[in-house]
Amino acid sequence: TLFVSRDGGETWRELEGMKKLPSSPTWSFPPRPWTSHVRAIALKDDPQPGGVAHIPEDRLRLGVVPTMSVAENLVLRRYRYAPFSRGPVLQPQAVGEFARQVVAEYEIATPGPDAPTRQLSGGNIQRLILGRELHGEPGLIIAAHPTSGLDVSATEQIHTLLLRRRDEGAAVLLVSEDLDEILALADRVAVLFRGEIVGVVPADQAKPERIGLLMMGQRS
Repeated sequence: TLFVSRDGGETWRELEGMKKLPSSPTWSFPPRPWTSHVRAIALKDDPQPGGVAHIPEDRLRLGVVPTMSVAENLVLRRYRYAPFSRGPVLQPQAVGEFARQVVAEYEIATPGPDAPTRQLSGGNIQRLILGRELHGEPGLIIAAHPTSGLDVSATEQIHTLLLRRRDEGAAVLLVSEDLDEILALADRVAVLFRGEIVGVVPADQAKPERIGLLMMGQRS
């Protein structure tokens, strides 16, 4: 697991495909390379390989469609595939069953799968995104500030979910500026300064003083 901190906004946006690089570099990740500008999220139950999950920084603007229902948002990356569609026709029963399963598993507090997503709290919207992205056991999880603005309970649950996926074998790239969060979760800490990695520190050596110097651009 690699957790990234500080001044890496442009760099991780390029990595996750939010910003296209002029040279379109290739990042190697099994089972095949993928270019930085490809934003398709490929999960285990999709017909395309890749195994990449994405938890965006702006959950309302990039993570969900607020006017759509909870169920619709949960199948946002899967609605084209069976059992959620048959040709061009969406299958409401399959969508509803999947939504109820994810709502229960991720403890999403909602009046029901048909409720508009905009009615949910920030913590429950984030649980919805996690449920959608982590379902299917992705091999790589890119999580940008996943606990920003959330209460203690929601934060702890999200930490637990990410660590569980890590323990199950997924690689987790966490972008965060919360030093306590990084030191609590990281296996390795890579510090970005002005778009460049200035140091990679093992978790057992990631003391606040050392990380602070790296955050100011002093290379290790």
